[in-house]
Amino acid sequence: MRTLMGDLRYAFRTLRKSPGFTLVAMLSLALGIGANTAMFSFVDALVFRPLPVKSAGSIVALHSTAPDAQRDNVSYPDYTDLRDHTRTLESVVSFNFLPAGISASREALPQMTVGYMVSGNFFSGLGIDVPIGRGFRPEEDRPGSRDLVTVISHSLWERNFNSDPNVVGRTLRLNGAEFTIIGVTSQNFSGPEAYVMPDFYVPVNSYRQAAPMVTQADFLTSRKLKPFSVFARLKPGVNIKTAQAELTTMAHALAAQYPDSNRERTFTILSYFDDRFEGDKIDAILSITLLGVTGLVLLIACANVANLLLARGTARVKEIAIRMAIGAGRATLVRQLLTESMLLALLGGAAGVAVGYAGVRFLQSVKLPADIPLDFGIRMDSRLLVFSLLLSIATGIIFGLLPALRSTRMDMNTTIKASDQGPGRPGFWRGRLAGRNILVSAQLAMSVVLLVASGMFVRGFAAARKMDPGFRMDHTLLVSFNTSLIRYDEAKSRLFYRALIDRVRALPGVTDATLAQNYPFNAAVSMRSVVVDGYQPRAGEDKPIAFSNIVDDHYFGIMETKILRGRTFDSRDTASSPRVVVINDTVAKKLFPNRDPLGAQMRLDNANGPLVQIVGIAKTGTYIYWAEPPQLFLWIPSTQDYDPQVTLQVRTAGDPAAMAGAIRDAVRAINPDMPVFSVRSMEAFFDARAMLGPRLTMQMVTAMGLMGLLLAVIGLYGVVAYAVSRRTREIGIRMAIGANPRDVQRMILGQGLTFTAIGVGFGLTIAFFAMNVFSGFIIGVKPHDPAIFLSVPVLLAVVMLAASWLPAWRAARIDPTLALRQE
Repeated sequence: MRTLMGDLRYAFRTLRKSPGFTLVAMLSLALGIGANTAMFSFVDALVFRPLPVKSAGSIVALHSTAPDAQRDNVSYPDYTDLRDHTRTLESVVSFNFLPAGISASREALPQMTVGYMVSGNFFSGLGIDVPIGRGFRPEEDRPGSRDLVTVISHSLWERNFNSDPNVVGRTLRLNGAEFTIIGVTSQNFSGPEAYVMPDFYVPVNSYRQAAPMVTQADFLTSRKLKPFSVFARLKPGVNIKTAQAELTTMAHALAAQYPDSNRERTFTILSYFDDRFEGDKIDAILSITLLGVTGLVLLIACANVANLLLARGTARVKEIAIRMAIGAGRATLVRQLLTESMLLALLGGAAGVAVGYAGVRFLQSVKLPADIPLDFGIRMDSRLLVFSLLLSIATGIIFGLLPALRSTRMDMNTTIKASDQGPGRPGFWRGRLAGRNILVSAQLAMSVVLLVASGMFVRGFAAARKMDPGFRMDHTLLVSFNTSLIRYDEAKSRLFYRALIDRVRALPGVTDATLAQNYPFNAAVSMRSVVVDGYQPRAGEDKPIAFSNIVDDHYFGIMETKILRGRTFDSRDTASSPRVVVINDTVAKKLFPNRDPLGAQMRLDNANGPLVQIVGIAKTGTYIYWAEPPQLFLWIPSTQDYDPQVTLQVRTAGDPAAMAGAIRDAVRAINPDMPVFSVRSMEAFFDARAMLGPRLTMQMVTAMGLMGLLLAVIGLYGVVAYAVSRRTREIGIRMAIGANPRDVQRMILGQGLTFTAIGVGFGLTIAFFAMNVFSGFIIGVKPHDPAIFLSVPVLLAVVMLAASWLPAWRAARIDPTLALRQE
């Protein structure tokens, strides 16, 4: 310990004597560590962060799987069998997403939010802390329970109940039913699923009061209905493989006992991390890729500091030689130099935390457009601080070890007798400066990769904004409703929506209006399995599942979705007429490759599902994700299918936002208790939701590119300036025998351009192959876009020429007389 403290004191004194070196090194590390800290906060929230519960490593996710589906939810009877008969799982809990209108009193207008119906052991089984009040008791989640109770989130407690410490016992109206609050979750528990920030939890068996939209009488008794997500906790000493073996045995027993619902079905168990990764693989891969891109900034920063240390080691070579001559061992000197590097890394890491915090604050400002509580869950917590600390330690070792070893490898007699001046002209790949030259070239190469990636994302964002999504967006207002929130059945809902559409179409300034189950780029899109006679999926391919939308007969006209063949819906399509469907041409090409789909029939959901006839084929558009491949999509007439949740899409002659008040008045005239939510123009929603991905990735990658460029400029400037200082006498001799300042300036600029040319050459080669990684996340840009690959070298050459100009200008002003007097 005494030795360590001595090394630290020596390192402090040494760094204090070189404030310029220390400041530049700290800023370089702060940028590299801070950028990675901010990016890790993003990736951690999306992929890595475990559930904020006790012993989170033992939490696993369970899925019911069949040959035609990779992962599915679980029926309630299957869940209870797993819960009651497992020997490898300590606890098994279930939960189901529940949208709801909530209010504190009967008179207050309900606000739209989300929560979960959960099993009675949800809080105790997962180890979730309930600091105010308690979780559910077993008797509160039994059929026929008279107690309607709820546990609310810490956020709802703060927003709606003013952080009342006596909130337990108060009432929360939820979808028209009164629930008694019995507990408040801790601040750090944000729910069991990514993005969703639930405001409440209610027992599953209170679904009749809490979830009036659930109309199936066998919701909790049918094994064919699979609405529940299931988490479990492994028993101590049990691994996933052992638990999987038990679940497979249980699945076989259930299949034998209930062949109609469980034939060929099994249970799959995944770690919590694997479940999150598989559940949102595209975003997970993109975020991890972005973390890798940010890692290049840290490598550039490390190369920068290593360069500075190598230069400093060269300047201190005589000092080190003298210390070795008087008895200091090489191991001691390496330890002291590494301590200096580690101290520098920790100081840079501390500054990096501040940079990372600024990045985290920016990412926290990015909000998902929704009327329900959704959030990335990004925060500066202990995991982020530990990550920064480990990154700082690793960085100190990476950039400090090579300079320490190099500085202590020398011939003492030769070094002590040598002049401080370096050789006449150092070789690029040989000599004492070779390591620095290589590091600078590597910095420039990595900067090229970052700049090419930045260019791709900038051009991709511009292309995304200009893309044709397959529907019209301008002059369109979106207004959403859910009649089940006020306990309307199908008949009442249809009457309400009929009255609403008639009133809205009659409003001045409205050219037309349509009702649809959903709208493009809304994440809550419906999906339907499709069964086509004669179509067989290829080996390893799932049975076809298509996105779907229930729409009325005005939908295609308002959206201006192009119909390639056939017709749209009209008065012929009634509740009593044969069922029809419009498909997109991706469905036609995939499921009807060798025959005409127009007029053909297919079944929805399963082999015994509703039989529908194809009456139209629409052009494939973009439905969910801005860079998605062509997706299967079908439209169903609202006269033949029903969903209580509907979005009114209003085409206006002027500003759509100006019609919001008139539409709210129309709703109140029909039913003043009807909740109205998600009121926004389609253009605003498209910009906020569809463009969120490309905008955010563009901003992050561009920021990384600019940081990399700045660090590379610092690195090149440092190497060229140091080379000039080491060659002062040589330059003086050149000028004394006839070289003019312009020749000297050209020589120094040539050295900087040599670094740039080598770095650009290697960087473009790496980028040529690396850009294929991003091709799945960008539209409208080729991975090897000539404009980007030509403009980046030009930009880098100009910037690096500017970075070399100041040392070259100083070299050209060297006085030969003064230079020749230097030893």
